[in-house]
Amino acid sequence: MKFLSRIWFTSDWHIGHKRILDFCSGTRGHLADLDTMYAALIKNYNNKVAPGDVCYFLGDFSFHDQSGREALSRLHGTKVCRQCQALSVG
Repeated sequence: MKFLSRIWFTSDWHIGHKRILDFCSGTRGHLADLDTMYAALIKNYNNKVAPGDVCYFLGDFSFHDQSGREALSRLHGTKVCRQCQALSVG
């Protein structure tokens, strides 16, 4: 039996945005630093999104190419977003 892929939506990860913890203290203020934020985002994402799923990233995914590439490489599934396509080159 073949299962269909699930489709997910997420937005505004702000990878590489150094002040995001200050600007979004209500939702991210409990996190110690950006590395902790990245680890939590990636863990939560991979706990839900399976390798065969598709996820649409809306809004700002990354503000820094290297951090964005590293995060993107650790995420399950097919990622659909303008920034993700640019980060995947190379």
